[in-house]
Amino acid sequence: MMKSFAFSVSLLLGISCLGSSTESYAAQSSTKHPEKRVTRIRLTGPQAHKLIKSEIPPIYPEEASKKHIQGTVRLHIIIGMNGLVNEINVVSGKPQLQAAAVDAVRQWKYEISHYKDQPVEVETAVDLVFKLN
Repeated sequence: MMKSFAFSVSLLLGISCLGSSTESYAAQSSTKHPEKRVTRIRLTGPQAHKLIKSEIPPIYPEEASKKHIQGTVRLHIIIGMNGLVNEINVVSGKPQLQAAAVDAVRQWKYEISHYKDQPVEVETAVDLVFKLN
């Protein structure tokens, strides 16, 4: 018998600064000055959530369900320039729930983000809440 559970996602608030990880050089006026090219931006939860095209909910782990384990798993993610999740790091959460959270978010698809008409990676955090009904 399969138990039902409530699944909700919230995204980290408070991250909204721009970053750059590589440099490119461009001519400006008559002299050459180094210009930093932004290749990754950080978005707040609401900003990143608007970019989700496809969101797969996690499958509640059977063992966690049997033991009535509930909680929130926070993930730090990097969304590639192609809109796919390239990197996932677990920040916090009960170990019994972490793999399910990672497996689900790995399948999510996002809109491609741009900064100054150039595609960029996006850095954000996602909270997945596991709660049994």
